[in-house]
Amino acid sequence: MAKNALRFESLNDLNHLFVNGNNSENFSSIVKRREITLVTLLQKISFITAIPEKELIINSKKKDKSSKK
Repeated sequence: MAKNALRFESLNDLNHLFVNGNNSENFSSIVKRREITLVTLLQKISFITAIPEKELIINSKKKDKSSKK
């Protein structure tokens, strides 16, 4: 990720990392597990580096591909 600082990854692309091998899990369970893990990770990185959590995350919204100019 550090090498690709300008490349954004969709959080949904990480969902496969949070599946517990049970294919019957619903999407909301996987997302909840992912969000809890990411919050914990951000807190730890923030504590270790003394960088505020808000400065560790860059949010990017995809542009709507249906609107053409």
